[in-house]
Amino acid sequence: MPTRLWGERSGKPMLRGLVKPPREPSALGIILYSGLLGVLTAAHVTALGVAMAFLALGLHILTFDAGFDAAKTRNTRLLAAILAINSAPYLVVLTAYRDTELAAAIAVYVPVMLLYLYLALRGLLRTPPGYIAGAALLTYTSVLTAALAGRITRETILAFTLMMLYTASTAAYIESRLPFRQTSPATGLAIWLPALAATAADPALAIALAEPTVKHLVNTAKNTKIKPTEIKKLGFQEMIRLTVFAALLAALLRLTASS
Repeated sequence: MPTRLWGERSGKPMLRGLVKPPREPSALGIILYSGLLGVLTAAHVTALGVAMAFLALGLHILTFDAGFDAAKTRNTRLLAAILAINSAPYLVVLTAYRDTELAAAIAVYVPVMLLYLYLALRGLLRTPPGYIAGAALLTYTSVLTAALAGRITRETILAFTLMMLYTASTAAYIESRLPFRQTSPATGLAIWLPALAATAADPALAIALAEPTVKHLVNTAKNTKIKPTEIKKLGFQEMIRLTVFAALLAALLRLTASS
């Protein structure tokens, strides 16, 4: 049955197809951890700002797959409704406080998001470049939640940059290990290597960057294809790695901010 925006149940109108949390644990992890890193690294936070940040984060998570499916099936009506709902917290803060920093963060994000939606409507999401770009795009949640919660800091930008490179390189890593893909294992390493420059600003970050670096080096030197039955296992392993990386990053950036 095709997805409809409005439906009927027991004679009452209801909004359908809008609430679909991520089916993929990795997508949930990227959005959640990026959003939390944004709040944790923000400066001059307020209770109202944090509440709006968590509201936005919750909306992004609850409607993620609905938006993905709407873009994939080119259901522009449903997609427009999802975009409007997700924009609500930002529009409230912009209208109430005329927050120029939030406006700038959104101004940077919108063109990239529009390009991604264009690729989606062209049916290019389920390709290796589509998966890599999509994973990277989700990490901008850190900048948006920081701007809602308080003020964007140097640590916020570091968190976003490192999460972006981590998730994009990991998407490439997974693609390179799938038996039905031809993605070069060097792609993940090439995407990840710029992250090592962060150690110049904060040498302690090497603790968080060590494991991903080894992972990509080993995969480049000896790429091993997995069996189709092992795809879910690989996804679970990478979710654990993402959790550890985000936790280390949060702890190290908090230490940097307090020193």
